[in-house]
Amino acid sequence: MAKILAMDEYPSIRDLLLEELTEGGYVVVSTGDPNLIPELLRSFDPDLIILDPYVRGEMHWDLLERIKNQKPHLPILIFADPYKEDSHQFQVDGWVAKSFLFDDLKQKIIKIQEKPPWKPTQP
Repeated sequence: MAKILAMDEYPSIRDLLLEELTEGGYVVVSTGDPNLIPELLRSFDPDLIILDPYVRGEMHWDLLERIKNQKPHLPILIFADPYKEDSHQFQVDGWVAKSFLFDDLKQKIIKIQEKPPWKPTQP
């Protein structure tokens, strides 16, 4: 079963992600605190991270850089507006508009899982 770490500053979005992805068969841990990401990468060891790199109205590309430094091959899906931000500035595996539909999000997760070297952790 694939493990997903979700980070968004809004509890309502974290709750929706947790509910929908858990129902979809994923093990999910969520946080609203970007400072917890390094510890969660070690302790939870996710197969994928979904995150909103906007925290308190500012874009934090440094957060993406820290994640990639700690886990270079970890797939990252970000909440972004492709018309406002250059999501290619940093290597991400995909983006989702904040007004996403869960079917779209799930399809992007499946697409990332199909790309090698996807290796979900074993329970």
